[in-house]
Amino acid sequence: MANEHHLEILRQSNADTWKTWRLAHALLWPDLYSADLSNYNLSGVELSHANLHHANLRGADLIEARFIGANLSDADLCGANLLEAKLPFSDLSGANLADADLTGADLTGANLMDANVHGATLNWAQLEDALITDEQLRTVKSRLQRED
Repeated sequence: MANEHHLEILRQSNADTWKTWRLAHALLWPDLYSADLSNYNLSGVELSHANLHHANLRGADLIEARFIGANLSDADLCGANLLEAKLPFSDLSGANLADADLTGADLTGANLMDANVHGATLNWAQLEDALITDEQLRTVKSRLQRED
């Protein structure tokens, strides 16, 4: 279960307050295992290296949120808004990203094996070195790519 103190601080604060708390506790990685954060507005929040295994982020607003190196394995992100989210080197294995909007998201080096991306929008998402199969990519709603 999630660390109740971490969860309470996140739920009651805005992105700036959470960032200040994270800076004050730089060596502490938030434990939000199985946390229910569905439909929360967590835009811009700093969740790098957080444990969000099995977390419910269904329908959450995660615009420009930072999940660098975070554990999001088996998390439910169905319908989440992840516009411009930073997810490099995060573990999204087994996550439910169905119908999520990952437009412009950075998924460099992310593990998406066994993730459900059916109906997800991956327009201009960065997928360099990401672990994702062509079969998975065939199920996305849209995947426009930058022209070099």
